[in-house]
Amino acid sequence: MPKKHGVAELRDKVRGCLVGTAVGDALGMPCEMMTRSDREQVLGKITEYRDSSARYSRGLTKGQWTDDTRLTLATAQGFTDAMRAPGGCTLAVITEKTLVRYIEAYREHKDRGFGKTTRTSLEDRMAGRNPHDGRNPVRPGNGCAMKSAILGVYSALSFLHAPPMFSLEDLSGEIGLLTHHDARSLTAGLIQALAAKMYVISPEIDTAEFVRYLRGGAWMYEREHPELPGGSPTISDVLSKLLLLGEASDELIADMIKTGGAAYESFPTALAYAIKYKNDFRGAVLAGANAGGDTDTIAAMAGALVGARLGMGAIPAEWIQGLEAHDEIIHIADEFFDAAFALVTVKTLKGP
Repeated sequence: MPKKHGVAELRDKVRGCLVGTAVGDALGMPCEMMTRSDREQVLGKITEYRDSSARYSRGLTKGQWTDDTRLTLATAQGFTDAMRAPGGCTLAVITEKTLVRYIEAYREHKDRGFGKTTRTSLEDRMAGRNPHDGRNPVRPGNGCAMKSAILGVYSALSFLHAPPMFSLEDLSGEIGLLTHHDARSLTAGLIQALAAKMYVISPEIDTAEFVRYLRGGAWMYEREHPELPGGSPTISDVLSKLLLLGEASDELIADMIKTGGAAYESFPTALAYAIKYKNDFRGAVLAGANAGGDTDTIAAMAGALVGARLGMGAIPAEWIQGLEAHDEIIHIADEFFDAAFALVTVKTLKGP
C-alpha cells in the first residue's frame, strides 16, 4: 500500500534524492575507476571526502562532485523549467528544456569527467546533428541511470497527488535518448527511476517483491523496444542475480555484478547496495565508494535511491556541510519540488 506523506516529508525526499546523489558522487570521486586493491594502497578505505587520486577526476578536491551530479541537477532544472513553461508541461517541452540545461552543464563543467557517449551526443546536438543517426558507436553506458532517479521522484509526486500526465517509461525514455541509444542504458535509466518512485511511494516494500517488480519492468521494456540496439547481458538478466545475493558482503556484490561503466554492471551494483542498506544512507554510499571501478557513479546512484527513501534528514550533517555548493543543490531541489507540487495540485483540482 502507498504510504501517506506530508508536504514537508515529500520536500525532504526530493532534497534527499539530489543531495544524496551529490554526496555519493563526492565520496566515490577520489578513486573513480581505480581497482579496490589500488584504492586500498593509495587511499585506504573511503570513509569521508578526499582529494582525488584518480585520473578521471584529476584536480578535484574533497567534497567536489563530477558530471554525475552536474547532469542530475541539470535534469531537475530542465524539468523545473518545463513545469513552469507558459505553454504547458509536455514531454516535448521537458526534453527541450532539459537539453538546454545539459548543454549548459557541459559547457560549464566539461572537465568533470563527462562520459564519451554523453560528450559526443551533446557536441552533436550543439552542432545540429542527430547523435543516433548511425555515425557514432552505440555504447551501454550508465549515463541514463546516473541522472534519472529524480524523474522517479516526480512520478511518485504525480502518483500520490494526481493522475499521471505521462508514463515514467515515456519520460525516462525521452530524457535518456538525448544522450544514449543503447537498450541497456535506457532500461537502466527507467529502472533507476522506477526504484526511486517505489522508494517514495512504498518505502517498506518487501525486498523480494521490489526486485521482482523492477526486473519485470526491465523485462517488459526490453521486449517492447526491439528497435533499440543492445546486446547481452540485458538489465533484466543481471537483476535476476540480486535475490541470489541476499545479504552478501559488499565486496562479493561488486565481484558478482561488476563495477565497470557499463549500465549492466555499475547500475545493478548500486541498486544492490541501495537495497542492502535501505535504512542506512552512510552504509549505502560508502559501499559504492569502496567498490572499485566506477565508484563515483555507483555511490551517486545508491545515494539517490536511499536519499529519496529516507530523505535528506538521514544524510550525515557533516557530509552536507562539506559538500560543494550544498546550498545551491538544496535550492534546486526546493524549486523542483515547488514546481512539481504546484503542477500536480492544480491537476488534482482540475481533474483529468
